[in-house]
Amino acid sequence: MILNRILLRGTDKKDSDLIFRTGVNLITGGSDTGKTYVFDLINYVLGSSTPPSQINESKGYNLAFLELSINGIIQTLIRPLDEPDEIKVCYCDIDSINENTVFITYKVSTQAKNSLSKYLMELLGYKEKIFLKSTVKNKEKQLTFRLLLKNFVISEEKITAKSESIVETESSYPHMVFTREKLKFLLTGLGNRKKSIKSKSVIGRATDKLELLQELLIEAEQKLSGVKQNLEENKAYELSKEQIEKFSNEIIEIENEISIHKDRLNENKEKLINLQSELVKAEQTVNRFGMLKKQYETEMERLDFVYEGENYLAQIEKAICPLCHSEIKKEQTSLENIYNAFNSEKRKIAEKRMGIEDAISDVNDRWQEIIFEMERINNHSRKIEDYYINELIPKLDNKKIDYNQVLTYSKLKTKVEIYENEIVELSKKISKYEKMTDDTTSQDDEVNLDDTDYSNRLEELCKNMKDLLEKFKFSDTIEVRFDSKELDFYINSQKRKAYGQGFSALAYISYVMSLKWIADKYKVPTPNFIIFDSPFTSLTEGDEKKGKKILKSNKMIDAFFEYAIKEYANKQLILIENTDDKYDKVDPRVNYCHFSKNKNFGRYGFINKS
Repeated sequence: MILNRILLRGTDKKDSDLIFRTGVNLITGGSDTGKTYVFDLINYVLGSSTPPSQINESKGYNLAFLELSINGIIQTLIRPLDEPDEIKVCYCDIDSINENTVFITYKVSTQAKNSLSKYLMELLGYKEKIFLKSTVKNKEKQLTFRLLLKNFVISEEKITAKSESIVETESSYPHMVFTREKLKFLLTGLGNRKKSIKSKSVIGRATDKLELLQELLIEAEQKLSGVKQNLEENKAYELSKEQIEKFSNEIIEIENEISIHKDRLNENKEKLINLQSELVKAEQTVNRFGMLKKQYETEMERLDFVYEGENYLAQIEKAICPLCHSEIKKEQTSLENIYNAFNSEKRKIAEKRMGIEDAISDVNDRWQEIIFEMERINNHSRKIEDYYINELIPKLDNKKIDYNQVLTYSKLKTKVEIYENEIVELSKKISKYEKMTDDTTSQDDEVNLDDTDYSNRLEELCKNMKDLLEKFKFSDTIEVRFDSKELDFYINSQKRKAYGQGFSALAYISYVMSLKWIADKYKVPTPNFIIFDSPFTSLTEGDEKKGKKILKSNKMIDAFFEYAIKEYANKQLILIENTDDKYDKVDPRVNYCHFSKNKNFGRYGFINKS
């Protein structure tokens, strides 16, 4: 059982999720970024009766999704935050869930007939209920998935607590009898496996369940048949991942080329607008210069007229005013002086007119240049439009049609896998309920536990803890001994709880990882993941001096990661840790996510602030 993804969803809210991978996963961040919320949310979807404490950012979210991989089969658990009594399960990943997805509903209560605990225990491989002694009077208590999970999903409070034993205790069971029995079971896999006695009512309910499962099986087989037929019809679009990626890149290249041509068209439009503006200005300039030229020509005509009038008057010996009939006296200015003055003024006006004509000629030349440039740009734009409208866009449309067909084929293949897995699971359940309808009374299958075997496994557990603490550089020499009365360890003849919080926590981590190692070695089914909340928060090591600088030493943490990356390559280790200088550099093989608590860069937290 491996965790793939945790997701939070709400109406009109953006999904918030985290992706987990096989191997080591590290989540860091400051306070109030949702790290503990992630830990509590995972616990909640896996059957905890306590929902995660609401934080401001979680308001409006009402569904929690947890995607699991179990023996290569993907399943998704969905649990409402506001109606926590039921959990729905489907055989597909979160993104593939749609209106046609088939769900099976389980109850959170371990006492329910269709309890989630029973379902998850069966997934781990427990086909029968496990009962362990819970009191000195030999009363028994069922081992549930939640009780099993507590040994491998460890909260910050549990890691740092000194008032409790290192073995996960159950306060409701006196004398820690059940706790000891559970440890024995995890180390040996031996216990009292009890099958329930079947009554007629149980058989009747099993028959009803069997009929429902058979109907679901028929429905799933029909869907599978339809999808396979559709798959066969679209077999021409079957491509490898590399071919699909190449197909996608070709579409991106065409879209980029279209974008480039559109940019060029926009540039041409901008140029035409500027040239048109310049053309209008040139036209206005020519008009103004034409009016000025006309004004100069009018001035020349006026001068010629005045000169002719003076010349005419000069030829008349005596002139009589037609109004008062008196003689008009002439000014004593020679006609030659008047002529010279007129010619001088005409030359000045002629020079100005020539300058205006030259300016008009220059503007007209620029006008022609603008007209030519606009025609050239229009021709260029028409070629671009013709190319991208008549060639690129049809090419892109055809590519997209084919690509959609390829994606459709790929989705159909995924659906086939989903329906086939669903049919396999339904067939298993049908087989189980067919056995339940058999009216045969079962007997308890008691297995006597050999105390010698248990003692040997405890010694092996202590040795593995010793090896881990040595790898983690706990101290130069290490001796580990288990105290069966206190259900805790002595390290170098000193109680684990007597060490400081950081070293005590490191010993706790080593115990959990050793317990998992023993369980795996002797094939005791357990979840294939371990989760630690804030395992190294209280761990501080001695300082090192380098030159004039004092550097914090993180040798223990570095040694832990070096071991975990290698040993958990095919398992899963999830660490949720506070941010400090312990994690300035993270090994690239670690699936690392940091909550920055800053809106301006990185990821703010599990739920980003809007």
